[in-house]
Amino acid sequence: MELSRKQLPIIYSCVFLNALGYTMIVMLIFKLIENPNYGFVSSAQLLHRGIYFSAVALGWGSLGAMIGGWITGPVADFLGRKLALLYCTALTTISFLVMAYAVIDHNILLLLIGNAINGLASNNQPVTQAFIADIKWPTPRECSVRMSYDTLARVLAMIAGPLMGQLLSRQAWGFNLSTPFVVSAVFAAATILLVWFFIPKDYDQHLARIKPKKLSANTGTLKPLTLVALLCISFLVQFANAQFVQYLYPFLGHLHFSWNERVIFGSLGGVFVAIGLWILYPMLSKKISLTGIIAISLFGLTLAMFAMITHNRTILWLGNILWSIGVACYFPPLLAKLAMINENFKGTIFCVNLSFIGFAWYLSGFTSVYLGKLNTFYPLYACLMVTAVALIVAGSMWIRQRLVTAI
Repeated sequence: MELSRKQLPIIYSCVFLNALGYTMIVMLIFKLIENPNYGFVSSAQLLHRGIYFSAVALGWGSLGAMIGGWITGPVADFLGRKLALLYCTALTTISFLVMAYAVIDHNILLLLIGNAINGLASNNQPVTQAFIADIKWPTPRECSVRMSYDTLARVLAMIAGPLMGQLLSRQAWGFNLSTPFVVSAVFAAATILLVWFFIPKDYDQHLARIKPKKLSANTGTLKPLTLVALLCISFLVQFANAQFVQYLYPFLGHLHFSWNERVIFGSLGGVFVAIGLWILYPMLSKKISLTGIIAISLFGLTLAMFAMITHNRTILWLGNILWSIGVACYFPPLLAKLAMINENFKGTIFCVNLSFIGFAWYLSGFTSVYLGKLNTFYPLYACLMVTAVALIVAGSMWIRQRLVTAI
């Protein structure tokens, strides 16, 4: 039995709950590490090595995602999507409970270990993408639009999560700093119940019937060179995006943005990512090929980064909006292109893609710190150069596609 479109709301609900749990606590992790009053690090440690703590905290989670992709992918393809999603969600629940205990015990090592376990569990993302790709869509465009809704569920969680995390950690309301971690564990446990009861029990048996006797290099309708190019684009854009996200608040501080302005700046980006996924991308996909949308989105990202390195506040706000829309519109068609691979390896390729993304975030966590120490604008220059390289790769693919079509 294959997954039907009627079960997509269940998949999107799982995506939202898992993402909501993590976004509720991710800012709290930085808050606990960067403030000596919480007892995780001393004032002396912050004075000498404080700039590296945030990079390490984020890096452990990204490292977990990078490693976990090579485990979860084969599990999803050869043992079943449902089992892989249950495995990831169980790890997510454990990670939140470990971090909740670490907050109570003021144990920074345990906090980082919990974050690393959560990184391993983050491979629930490509598993849900594989669920969507398994449905027999009439065209790749239909698949890409449903992928955009999958990403939209994560973005909505990213908008709501930090606010919920702040509210649930307010001691004046009877909560404490461990409350968001416990609530996140409850959300993850609810996801386990959704998967267990509402994903067909014989769905994995269907996968077992199509399981090949041996691994093959067959990439279906996706050519090997195109596959390599797509993974390179994914890595480059996510490296640039990670560099931008991690350096955004310090950079705006250098430009004398108030804290409230910085929060609004970041929230506005999330809102326009949601608009891009919900409205703009479905419209573009009706007129332009998947490869064309990727190239146009990366052109928008390059222009946005040019705007970011100016000192003009108005252009900076416009650049933020353009960057957010570009990030929203490049990802769904890239996933839809990856879904053209042999059906026996869809779970693996989505998880490998997440491993590339995890490595990009892990690497950028350190490069943004080092480059930012050298010069205020160096991290953004790096974003510009990396995005430009990705644009060249995507543009070459689009031009080649149009030439082949014309011939």
